Amino acid sequence: MTTQICASIFVAVVFATTISALPHGFMTFFDRQNCPQGWEEYKSGRGRLIVSVTDATNSGITVGTPLADREDRTHSHRTSLSGNLPSQSIAGAGGGNTQGAQNGEVSTKIISDESPSGLPFTQLILCRSTKGDNHSTAIGTFGFFDPSVDKCPSGWRAMRSLEGRVAVAGFNEGGGLPNNAPPFASGEDRKHSHTNVVIPIQENSVSYVGIDGCCNGSPSRHQNSFNVEGTAHEASSQIPYIQLLTCGSEQATFNLSGLPDGALIFNEDVCPPGWELAYEVAGRALVALPTNGQPGAFFGGNSLSPGDPVDPLHKHYINGTIQFPATGIELASGCCAGGYSGAGYFPVEGFSTQADVDLPYTMFPMCREKSASKRDSVVRRGFVELKQKRARRNL
Repeated sequence: MTTQICASIFVAVVFATTISALPHGFMTFFDRQNCPQGWEEYKSGRGRLIVSVTDATNSGITVGTPLADREDRTHSHRTSLSGNLPSQSIAGAGGGNTQGAQNGEVSTKIISDESPSGLPFTQLILCRSTKGDNHSTAIGTFGFFDPSVDKCPSGWRAMRSLEGRVAVAGFNEGGGLPNNAPPFASGEDRKHSHTNVVIPIQENSVSYVGIDGCCNGSPSRHQNSFNVEGTAHEASSQIPYIQLLTCGSEQATFNLSGLPDGALIFNEDVCPPGWELAYEVAGRALVALPTNGQPGAFFGGNSLSPGDPVDPLHKHYINGTIQFPATGIELASGCCAGGYSGAGYFPVEGFSTQADVDLPYTMFPMCREKSASKRDSVVRRGFVELKQKRARRNL
């Protein structure tokens, strides 16, 4: 009995002494319209994802132009396509009939259409604690810090597992689940391409008054199926972010109490007692609320997979022309030397292969207070709105 009493006293002392004020400059997302008292919106983050860094000298660096309200940012690619027109000889010298195409390589360069990344987003207000207060922090809680903070505070450690990555709300507890994309270098504007693009061309066929055979090899042979192939070259997805120092609490307590209504807190492992997973935002990248944005709005693609993270894919529509240059033949058009390609401009219309934008992210549990389920929630309103839009789309 004495041993049990002593153990209880020890636990109580540890619990009491390890609860500390929430550090000055600590930032997290909130499920509400405005930041609560004692907090202020971090306006430098507006319209941006957060990429975590462990070196405070890299905190505050931004990449790209901030998103507008519910903007699913698009991008395009410079696309190079080419094919080879095979030779077919004809018994006729060069001349003034230029209906036929010259054999050899043909190529074109086309700018693809503007397409979004396929990534799913939710926009929420990002708030900064303006004064260290008496809110307790559970072990494993992590958050972002104002660039004025030059290192992780006492009792907190840098989140090295998130270096150069975006924290995404997860579907399950039990630690972080990264995708396969390598971390960003500081300030990197990552690019991606679409390789192995193949688009069929509907070419014309011409015939000449004469016979095919020796010895003019300049014309090209008509093919029932002719493709141009190539690559949609490297381009940025144009998704903007801000780098912020990210630190996790090492306080030896599981208590997370007294935080303002609507707080959404990341944890490295599990939600503390009295808190639950914020399922509505699970699998979505969080955008700090854009200027004049609607808090809790959902946009972009479908939520990421609850299992192994699979990066969303996207493709681009390609629409242009390609020229088959003419070759001059002395023969008139007509019977009976046939099967030659016609000269002229032909439409190039099709889609690129699918690709992902290679955004590095890790899913972690994102937690909200259980009692918050009975409160007004901008996230729930946005989630319902998203489901209604998808239902209308499927009618």
